[in-house]
Amino acid sequence: MANNEGKKKGKKGLVIGLIVFLLLAVGGVVGTAFVGILKIPGITPKKLLAKNSKLYGESKDKKPAKEAVIPTPKVIVKKEKPKPKPQPTTKFDPIVGAQRVADVWSLMDTTKLVEVAKSWKDADLARVIVQMDETKAAELLTLFDPKKASEISAEIAKQQSQVKI
Repeated sequence: MANNEGKKKGKKGLVIGLIVFLLLAVGGVVGTAFVGILKIPGITPKKLLAKNSKLYGESKDKKPAKEAVIPTPKVIVKKEKPKPKPQPTTKFDPIVGAQRVADVWSLMDTTKLVEVAKSWKDADLARVIVQMDETKAAELLTLFDPKKASEISAEIAKQQSQVKI
């Protein structure tokens, strides 16, 4: 029986605590309404409502304030100056370029390749021919007239004899 009496006291204390908490909460809300902190119609005094409405820009007569019409701004389009193109930061390597062209030329028919190579300068042509497959390069040189083939061969010899430091 002693256990049951202890439980009843605990329940009574809990109920009393909840009632006190609710009374304090309701009293706090009503008290702030009387002071004018909260606006509760019928509880907050009208003098405090008028005073607070002046402080916070509210009107006494509760008419909704007219919404301000904000004019749309005119869009002014400025022409942007063209940005300068960035200068390449890499240097061109003629050997790498010649290798790439040689790879393509090695796949082409030599009779058509002669037509393409006619417009090239001898120094550039020699740089590409050196990078080509030897049999394809020899086949290409035989299709040129002997004078042109001799000039290109001399340019190849000149370029291949240069020592890179």
